[in-house]
Amino acid sequence: MTPADVLAALTKTGCRITVEGDALRVRGPLTDDLRAAIRENKAALLELLRPFTPPVLARPDPLDFRRDPLTGAWLHDPGWWRGPAQVREIHEPRAPCPRCGGRRFWVSVVGSRICATCYPPRPGDGVLGWIAPKEVH
Repeated sequence: MTPADVLAALTKTGCRITVEGDALRVRGPLTDDLRAAIRENKAALLELLRPFTPPVLARPDPLDFRRDPLTGAWLHDPGWWRGPAQVREIHEPRAPCPRCGGRRFWVSVVGSRICATCYPPRPGDGVLGWIAPKEVH
């Protein structure tokens, strides 16, 4: 069984799998075959599931964590929900737009990266942030 097959089988049987440190926690009815498949694919399952698992620290409020829509990383940002959303800009290497050659993109509320030259955001468009080319010094 591949790791994807194991996850599909767990979902089909109604099991819930989570990552806690270097351990996998499974809640739900497990067969002996599924247990063996989990043991056999543990490293690959951890690698697959870890990006979707927020970091767990000893005491902070879980609301202090948010997923950064621009980078996809989990951030410890206490009180982030109290203030208005802030549009920010990141610099990263990125291929230019295949249509116009533009190098500046905006990120929509659904995570799409859209060329600012071809499709500039209109008032009311949900802009989460901007991506500009990485400066080379």
